[in-house]
Amino acid sequence: MAGITTADVSFTGPTIAAASVTGTYAALNTFNGKSVQVLVLINTLNQEVTLSLDEGVTNWMVLPVVSTFLSITLPHMQWSGVVSIKHNGVAATTGRLSIGFIGAV
Repeated sequence: MAGITTADVSFTGPTIAAASVTGTYAALNTFNGKSVQVLVLINTLNQEVTLSLDEGVTNWMVLPVVSTFLSITLPHMQWSGVVSIKHNGVAATTGRLSIGFIGAV
């Protein structure tokens, strides 16, 4: 049927616990040529953190404390890169951050 697209849905992606988030970037997930439609971040950390999409070279987004669920639409983005995370001066003591994606197959 024309107009129907299958999707690759991955919510079993990596999770990082509060104790593992330091003041220097740590790799959270690597995307190798994925067609990412929606990037999903689930954050329950009790301190804000910064994400990078290029292995810590550039600060991309600051996630506020307990932002819970964030869905970022990236239509037809073909992406290879490393999502990395660090805290912003105060280490989280509880919670975790998880990342998943929805992509066209």
